[in-house]
Amino acid sequence: MGLFLRTYFEEPMPSIQPPAISMESFFRAAHDLRSPLSAVNLTIHHLKQASPDLDHLGLLDEAVKRINNIAEEILQARKQAQGPQKAKPVECFDLCEAIKCFAREAKFQLQNSMELEGFHKNLPQDVQALGNIGDFHRILWNLIQNAKEADATCWSLTWKETSEQIILKIRDNGAGIPARTLKKIGQEGFTTKKKGNGLGLYSAIQTMHTWQGDLTVTSQHHIGTTIEISFTKS
Repeated sequence: MGLFLRTYFEEPMPSIQPPAISMESFFRAAHDLRSPLSAVNLTIHHLKQASPDLDHLGLLDEAVKRINNIAEEILQARKQAQGPQKAKPVECFDLCEAIKCFAREAKFQLQNSMELEGFHKNLPQDVQALGNIGDFHRILWNLIQNAKEADATCWSLTWKETSEQIILKIRDNGAGIPARTLKKIGQEGFTTKKKGNGLGLYSAIQTMHTWQGDLTVTSQHHIGTTIEISFTKS
């Protein structure tokens, strides 16, 4: 009996590991929550100063939906960690409506600090793109935040269409990116910001790849940056 107890207590206890949860999902969610929360706070501020109107309430509703979508992603990541891994299904969405919806909220949130060109007219009509509208909006918010931090005053959208793809080009007139830095842009963990984490652009590129699309960056220092987003038609 003594030998049994001595052997039992001397044997190392097997470690019980909690389910592995993708930390990138949590970091990405925390990163992306800042933008819709900013819109909510700004809208609430306006509603306190004036009587509520449908435009402001509509923007508030869109921002809350974005927060809910991000929170849902955290919950889904936890569920996946507790069971078999399942790839996020690729859906399709109306690209024109998605751009217009984003532009309405962005115009309000920017408060004339940046001009949006091409986001309200001459957009591709009746184009269903592979992807998810919520994630697409998150990509756009990350990109426009980068443009703001580069002191851009204009964000312009143009597009072209092929038989299989719709390609968006978004240009800003900000500070631009030096050539030596541009080579590293989009790499996991790489950032030029003091408090950055290198997740925003990396995550955007990876998301576009899961939609059979792509996101590329070209830039000229002191001139501006161009983002090209390619969608596959559904």
